[in-house]
Amino acid sequence: MLAGAAPPRVGSLIRALRARLGEHVALIASDGFADFERLITAAGRAASGLYVANYGIPNGELPPAGRRFLRELEATGRDPGPDFSAAYAAQAAVILLDAIARSDGTRTSVTRELFRTNVEGGILGDLRFDENGDLVEGPVTIFRIAGKQVVVDRVVSASLPTRP
Repeated sequence: MLAGAAPPRVGSLIRALRARLGEHVALIASDGFADFERLITAAGRAASGLYVANYGIPNGELPPAGRRFLRELEATGRDPGPDFSAAYAAQAAVILLDAIARSDGTRTSVTRELFRTNVEGGILGDLRFDENGDLVEGPVTIFRIAGKQVVVDRVVSASLPTRP
């Protein structure tokens, strides 16, 4: 498991791990290793098979409302790009504006309404927050490097434990 930010000599690190552990050992990295172009260029074939976990849902895995949002964005001539930021920014804006509309205008009231958010069928799908403002359930995308390509291996969901 490789966590944190990829070191400056990430290629040397990955090649050394592969030489020592072999190609059949799964290497798993955090989102600090998600600069895939740099990683593949630096590590070459040794990067193949590396898994990288990144919080969120990739554009290609968004639910219908998210795919519709991206199509509408592209129709304006804007490219959402390969990262997740356009969909996440749009969903955050909708959540904040809705919370402001439900509030009495004070910061305390807006915060209370944010915590009460319950989105069904939104850009990112269904989501809600707990009493601390944490997502009750959050997706994590597992990417896998396959040769010189990066593929979505799976999207898993992490849930907060229920409190007694």
